[in-house]
Order: sequence, then C-alpha cells, then structure tokens
Amino acid sequence: MSQVAVIATDELQQQLDDSTVRIVDCSVRMGRPPHDCPTMFFHKSHIPGAQFLDLDNLRNHSSNLPFMLPSEKLFSDTMKRLNIKKTDKVVLYDTGSMQFFGYRAAWMFEAMGHPNTFVLNGGFAKWVKENKPIESTAPTSKQAQ
Repeated sequence: MSQVAVIATDELQQQLDDSTVRIVDCSVRMGRPPHDCPTMFFHKSHIPGAQFLDLDNLRNHSSNLPFMLPSEKLFSDTMKRLNIKKTDKVVLYDTGSMQFFGYRAAWMFEAMGHPNTFVLNGGFAKWVKENKPIESTAPTSKQAQ
C-alpha cells in the first residue's frame, strides 16, 4: 500500500462547497452495547455534507473476522448508494483519536482502485476543537451533476 494522503482541516473547510468532494464519516464504536449505534451519533454531529459509511456492514460477510475487505460488488453498490464516483475526491474521517477507521477505509478505497482518497488530519476531534462548522441533520447524498 502506498502512503495515505492526509488533508488539513483548514483545507477541507475551504472545499466544503465543492461538489466533487465527498466527505465520509467512517466511525466505528468497538465493544458498544446493542443500543449504541454509530449512525445515530453521526446524525447528531458531523462535518457539513458528510455521509456515513457503515464499516460494520461494508465487510466480507462470509468471514468470522471483523472488517475484512468486502467484495468488489458490495463496495461498488455502496459507493453508488452514496453517489461516490472514482472522479471524486474522498475525505475520510472518524471520531477516534488515532483515525484507525479513517485509515482503514482509505486502505479499502485504495484496494478497490479509488485514486483520490484522503484522511482528515486529526479527524473529527480536531475539527470540533478548532470550532469548524458541524451539522446535526441527516444529509442527503449529493446529486450527480
């Protein structure tokens, strides 16, 4: 794997209105109780325009191991549902301090041939600490232009 590109929070903030930039929250809550849903946390607070990528479900369902690489079809179907194209710039982040799942998703995108993937430097925690804008509503997928 090549080195994953990182994008600064200031740079991403300047690109929030760019229709070719897709922002994706890849947060996973390990060891959570059954009522603790990462999607609910996403809808409460996320970067404007972000979409949620459910890594608990975007995986190889025939493996007993968590987070194994999904089939190309499952990945492709998920990208279509999120309206993410190979021509888009994809910025991945999570709410963890080490961005483990942001980097995990970046590896997955690279393995599936997506050429323009970045991980947000410092993730959502840094974004919030810097008082960058956040949303609390469920965004709709950006329409293809």
